[in-house]
Amino acid sequence: MTTEPDIIEQDVIEGGEPSGRSLKPKRQSRRRRIGPLGLRSRILLTFGLGSLALSLFLALATFNFTRSNLVEERTGSAIDQTYANASRLAVDLRSNPPNIQTVLERLGADRPLVYFRGTWTGNDARFSSSVIPLSLLTSVIQNRQPSTMRVEVDNELVLAVGVPLDSVDAAYFEFPSINDVRSTLNSVNLALILAAGITTLLGIILGAIAASRAVRPLTAASQAAQAIAGGRLDTRLAETEDPDLAVLTSSFNDMASALQLRVERDTRFTSDVSHELRSPLMTLAASVEVMQARRDEMPE
Repeated sequence: MTTEPDIIEQDVIEGGEPSGRSLKPKRQSRRRRIGPLGLRSRILLTFGLGSLALSLFLALATFNFTRSNLVEERTGSAIDQTYANASRLAVDLRSNPPNIQTVLERLGADRPLVYFRGTWTGNDARFSSSVIPLSLLTSVIQNRQPSTMRVEVDNELVLAVGVPLDSVDAAYFEFPSINDVRSTLNSVNLALILAAGITTLLGIILGAIAASRAVRPLTAASQAAQAIAGGRLDTRLAETEDPDLAVLTSSFNDMASALQLRVERDTRFTSDVSHELRSPLMTLAASVEVMQARRDEMPE
């Protein structure tokens, strides 16, 4: 632990000699204490956080539901189309196997790719065997199992669908684009973010209104208490039909009435005491004045 060095302060006395008095600085740690939040702030914070949490929950639930439906629908249609094209391709390969390129052109598929007799054939140079993940190749070509995987080719999100063609010892792949799904999800995401922001803002506005209405009776009670403290003992709170506030109003008015009655009793008692003491004191004062006026005639 390091300690602060002592600061030596020398006082100059007559003759220029220092007094050699050492002083140690005293540090006072001042910690800023954050006071508790008021009722208005707590209500506003509760409404704001509650609306934010609710809007985020609904936004996430809506986004996940929408994404699941869009992806499933787009994936299902792409897989069905790929299977249909694969069936047609298998028939054409059995009847005319050498002309694979002609078969693909007649097929009219979306970026097809065929693996037949150790050779890859396609009509789009961007979508060759190099863009197919190894796990997908292994599943389709070696394990002979249809598989689907999402891949990104040149910043384009596509769905790689592979179907083994056992009847002709081949494999067929298609790469339908699902960028439209991504664009739709981005639009939905933006809309949900805006909706969450608007919902949170409305929650804050409702919280401000609720806080104002909740604090209004307390403000009225505070003003009435200040008026009573200023001497206006007949100040009362207005009656209300609210069952929760009626208890506060009734208790405050009863307290004010009891305080007014006690002050009036104390005032009346003081007046009565002063009246009862005034006559004897006046008589005593008159007797003293007479004695003062005739002191020379009185014996010592």
